Amino acid sequence: MLKTGTIALIKVMKDSCRVQTLSSKTADAGKLRSGKHCTSLMPGTEIIIGTQQSAVNQLFSEPIARRATRKVTANAAFVVSSEISLHYVLSKHFCLKQCTEPADRRIKQAVLKTAACLMFATAGYGTYNL
Repeated sequence: MLKTGTIALIKVMKDSCRVQTLSSKTADAGKLRSGKHCTSLMPGTEIIIGTQQSAVNQLFSEPIARRATRKVTANAAFVVSSEISLHYVLSKHFCLKQCTEPADRRIKQAVLKTAACLMFATAGYGTYNL
């Protein structure tokens, strides 16, 4: 469940679901549940839930700059979480790169502000890897 004001990219496939949290008005953007397992969503994170094979396939299907990737098995579901580079997502995602509508521009501005804040706050965490 996402909180009000959260901007996220969600991709649902047959055996897996990917949530990339791009921006939120608070540090806690929401929670993602798989059975009894609950994962917090924060701006600049990506969560993939599915079978082990489908989660790993989604992890490598789209090249995104990531760091601090963690894998957990929870209630027959495989959960992969990682920090993502919002600058990389902005440069690669068509809807965010080519926005012309005022609402789209507001979304892009919110994501840019979040990216700048995260870059400053997490600079000591190391580099993102493709």
